[in-house]
Amino acid sequence: MLKPAGLEQSEGLISTAYSKDPADRRWENDDDVRGYLAWAKEYLPQKDPNSDSILVGYLASYLMAHVLEKAGSTLTHENLLEISSHLTQVKVPMLLPGITVTTTPDNYSVINKFQLQKFESGRWVPFGDLVSGE
Repeated sequence: MLKPAGLEQSEGLISTAYSKDPADRRWENDDDVRGYLAWAKEYLPQKDPNSDSILVGYLASYLMAHVLEKAGSTLTHENLLEISSHLTQVKVPMLLPGITVTTTPDNYSVINKFQLQKFESGRWVPFGDLVSGE
């Protein structure tokens, strides 16, 4: 997204992140990233695994599998809604350290913490503690 504007023009930008960037070399030996890249190569070989939409699909499919596993053979609307609205600190591969998924009947937002990051020398550099999205 920053390339069209020019990476040199993007220096100093501040943003947030909740997931590991598979293109970032600091994660190249990370088990989650290796698993994600292997999954993408096997199931979506024609797609760019660095695409945010592919990564979001991966995260969503992991959560759906988690909910279905918890539901067992009780695949009713009510049971699936009950499980998905009561997730508590679910660790999802590719989320940054310290970020888990928690939902409540009043808050379906699956990501509630973020890592601040600053664009420096052509890459995003994390800084500070996790911040709440609430």
